Amino acid sequence: MTEAEKIEFYKIANKHLLPVTPVTKPTEKCSICNEDPCVCEEDKDLEEAIKEQESTYELPPKVSALRAIRNHCLNQCALSRAEVTLCQCNTCDLYPFRKGKNPFRIKRIMTDEQREASKIRLAKARDAKGN
Repeated sequence: MTEAEKIEFYKIANKHLLPVTPVTKPTEKCSICNEDPCVCEEDKDLEEAIKEQESTYELPPKVSALRAIRNHCLNQCALSRAEVTLCQCNTCDLYPFRKGKNPFRIKRIMTDEQREASKIRLAKARDAKGN
């Protein structure tokens, strides 16, 4: 606040007899040079670099949930498959899946007719792929 603004403020405050404190407008200052307006232009360069990085970002390869759990367990056990098998942390939610298999999966039981139909479909698919 300039000196003239302060004087004007106190005149108005005394006129109305209100105990008011002066309010200043919040200004957005540069996080680097602490000036308003910014004189460093580094924020703009940073924004451009972030946009460029986002445009060139590649997604990681898709991994199944069981493979991700297996990889997590391997990382926790210093990449030792034996340690994953011998893991004693049975309170972990991932414990049943640590070997990369779903222990709750029910094996499909097929009748003889279903097996024959499956064999025929498989033979047709192999013939189509071979051509």
